[in-house]
Amino acid sequence: MAVTMTDQRFDELVVFSDKKKAESGAEGSDLRTEAVQYLGISFAEKDWNGDSIDDAETGLERAEKFYRGRENEARAPAQFRRRRSNRRSNPSRRS
Repeated sequence: MAVTMTDQRFDELVVFSDKKKAESGAEGSDLRTEAVQYLGISFAEKDWNGDSIDDAETGLERAEKFYRGRENEARAPAQFRRRRSNRRSNPSRRS
C-alpha cells in the first residue's frame, strides 16, 4: 500500500495549520497534533501492502520518501521527532 488519501489529507491539514499560524501567530488548527500523530502511526505500520507480512521498509524509510524534497518544511521535522520519541518509549517496536 502506498501513501493513502488519508495520509495526504492529514499532511494537508498540517500544512494549512502551519501556514495559518505563520500568517496570524495563532494556532491554525486544533487538530494539528492529532494529524502529526496519525501520520507517525501510519508510517510505522509494519504491513503497508496488506499481505499480512511485515514489510522490509521501515516507517522511517516511508516518512523519508514522503517528505523527500520537503525536509526543510517545519512539519517534517516534527514527524521525525515524534517517531524517534515513540521508538525510544517502546524499543520493541520496529520503526
